[in-house]
Amino acid sequence: MLRPAHLLACLPLLLPAPLWSQPPVDVERGELRRLTTDDGLPQGLVRDILQDRQGYLWFSTKDGLARSDGYSMTVFRHD
Repeated sequence: MLRPAHLLACLPLLLPAPLWSQPPVDVERGELRRLTTDDGLPQGLVRDILQDRQGYLWFSTKDGLARSDGYSMTVFRHD
């Protein structure tokens, strides 16, 4: 089931590049922040984003699955 949080997470992907390529905004105020490989993503191209019941955000990429708790990123790769 698609929830409003999923739509908000995908919003930067739908906007023209000059709008979403601005610097990250304040997370403490509940605003969106762009994540990159510097933040721990295994690859820059994210195919899907999901938030589970515990609040973790899951990002699927070609190079692995990443889970974020908002502070750190855990990457899961196929052996």
